[in-house]
Amino acid sequence: MKAVIQPLAWGIAMASILAVATGFALAVTSGTVQAVEHSHGLHAHGEQVSISAPDGQRWATDPSLREGMSRIQDAVQQALPSAPQAPLGATEAARLREATQDAIA
Repeated sequence: MKAVIQPLAWGIAMASILAVATGFALAVTSGTVQAVEHSHGLHAHGEQVSISAPDGQRWATDPSLREGMSRIQDAVQQALPSAPQAPLGATEAARLREATQDAIA
């Protein structure tokens, strides 16, 4: 039973992290896409529009975003087992889920 539950818990934890990352990526890009769609009158239909930070710089972030992402990174680092092949326990997965949800909130 333990051999089934531990990989399942690890999978759920990783799926939660992936869902958070995907939600973050969608939240960041949705405003940019809306801005591009709003200005579509300047471009011919079907033309590719490139969106990038000016002069290769990084996009600016706010302090709350940086803090939340740092808290998620810390929670993942603490939850990972010391041996790469070791499965994540149910207790660790639950703690990781709670820490991730707290950081997102």
